[in-house]
Amino acid sequence: MRAWFKLLVTFGAGAVLGAVASGLLVGSHWEGQFADSYALGVADQANVAREIYAGRSSQLAARIVDSLPQYVLALDREFNDAKWTQTALFMVQDVYRESGNEVPGEIRQILAALPSKPTSSCVFPPRGER
Repeated sequence: MRAWFKLLVTFGAGAVLGAVASGLLVGSHWEGQFADSYALGVADQANVAREIYAGRSSQLAARIVDSLPQYVLALDREFNDAKWTQTALFMVQDVYRESGNEVPGEIRQILAALPSKPTSSCVFPPRGER
């Protein structure tokens, strides 16, 4: 009986230590991923400002609009349940409306499937917070 108790305590302690070690490893991995993502976001914003100040705002806008279909497809396929996906899609819809560019065929159905855009604010609450 005592041997079983020792075995059970040893197994439990090993499981707890393993869980703590795994948590630390995974946590540090995601912290690094967030830091990289944040740094790239800052670099992107700095690039946007640099292009505007260099007088290349029209070219920058054209490059951004050209890349929007890839982003919309990724949101639809990979991040459809993310809290801010619908807000991002509303903003993409606004870009096409404001620019006068035609919505590309590969994303036309995705944007057309959006519900009516709220008129009370320019910031839309994420799904689940309405």
